[in-house]
Amino acid sequence: MKRRVLLFPARNLADIGRAFPATRRQGAEALIVHTDSLFGSYAREVVRYGGLMSYEPNRPAQMARAAAYVDRILKGARPEDMPVEQPVHFDLTVNLKAARALGIDIPREVLLLADEVLPP
Repeated sequence: MKRRVLLFPARNLADIGRAFPATRRQGAEALIVHTDSLFGSYAREVVRYGGLMSYEPNRPAQMARAAAYVDRILKGARPEDMPVEQPVHFDLTVNLKAARALGIDIPREVLLLADEVLPP
């Protein structure tokens, strides 16, 4: 069975919003989102536009850690002596309307863990 690959470049949030209806109009059966800084910054919005789910670092927690690093640097700490930290707090967003459209049942356990569940 032949499949066509459709490209929908997105350079900002407005482009992301236009890409989802465009994929539907073109008859897309699946959508693969390349992870980059744009989609990472707008992961929850992608879910609101029709994506199934996102699991991303919690931005306020990251900003709080960044502020702590700035504070230490301003008090004389050397940046090169400070460890690189990985995010430890993550947010899970689930779109039940997208799940229903795809015929996917999201397990109750996942929904209970989600930080945000968008209704069907």
